[in-house]
Amino acid sequence: MTPADLREIRTKLGLNQVELAAALGRHPVTISTWERGTKPIPETGELRLALAALLAGLEPVE
Repeated sequence: MTPADLREIRTKLGLNQVELAAALGRHPVTISTWERGTKPIPETGELRLALAALLAGLEPVE
């Protein structure tokens, strides 16, 4: 996933970085660094499933 992909998903969800961070259980600075490309976005199934759940209108399970 690229920084632009993550930004596009966040925008489709209508969330700001702080809201997406809360939904994913991450720190807002983490989302910012991922979107700026200063830190790589982890290619984990957990992150992909959480984003897919959000896109489907579901709450990710912690």
